Amino acid sequence: MSPEEFVKNLRKEVLISSEKYQEYLISQIGKNIKKNKNWKNETHQFWVDLIIFLSKLNEKERDLFLKYSKLIAKDSVSYMLGVLDGVSTLDLTGTEYTLLANGVKISGDLQDEFVELDQSEM
Repeated sequence: MSPEEFVKNLRKEVLISSEKYQEYLISQIGKNIKKNKNWKNETHQFWVDLIIFLSKLNEKERDLFLKYSKLIAKDSVSYMLGVLDGVSTLDLTGTEYTLLANGVKISGDLQDEFVELDQSEM
């Protein structure tokens, strides 16, 4: 897998999947989610609370909140790619990390690839 393929797949799995889930959450606003059997266990209580929270926001506020959550996800992915590339650190010990795909190093420019891809799709 090339660095470009890795970044595209990571972006798809983390950001695009997150956007689709956000769309699903928005679609649940106004539905009686407390009676929905899929939402009854404690694990999903957070999502029920989030849907209730989102339902109390007007459209502009909801859009701003969702854009902010997307920005947090992008920044988190970008930072972790920077750690793998060696341009950011997790601690002060100077530990270096390398990402291998089938034994071949693909880290080094992952963060740049991610930022370029994100900017090209804006």
